[in-house]
Amino acid sequence: MMPGAQPTSAGYHISFYGVRNYQYQGTIDGIAATSTLFGGSFGSNCASMDAIQELKVDASVNNAEFQAPTSLNVISKSGSNKIHGTLYEFYNTSEFNARDPFSTTVNPRAVVHDFRGSIGGPIRHNKTFFFADFEHFSNRYSALINALLPTEQMRQGDFSLSSGLD
Repeated sequence: MMPGAQPTSAGYHISFYGVRNYQYQGTIDGIAATSTLFGGSFGSNCASMDAIQELKVDASVNNAEFQAPTSLNVISKSGSNKIHGTLYEFYNTSEFNARDPFSTTVNPRAVVHDFRGSIGGPIRHNKTFFFADFEHFSNRYSALINALLPTEQMRQGDFSLSSGLD
């Protein structure tokens, strides 16, 4: 996190300097990227971490260019005269995690794969450059559900044997 930024209670949005989570204008390379579909946040428009060169938050009094009291500006990377890139995978499975405290037997099955890669370089030396980025996120899991199923007496309206319903 950066100074002045905090996640909302749901954890899906960011609030800057005490304003509401949808009161910021987000841009990627100067183009508006916030979406009303995702409650004013970047949503699916957000750039991958490998593609971000600079992140700037302006919370001062904004001019008419911005629609909100706070602006979040993302500058993407560009190529250079040398070819460079990254390639990696994040892998996590339920065998690596602690047992769920509500599970009496084994962990629910969970497999997370996050593949990322980027490459940048010259097209024409000192003139034209390229940069490409790829990210694929895969999350397969089974859920643990603890439910209270009614007994035959409960179905008939007799709750006298139920504990904790006083």
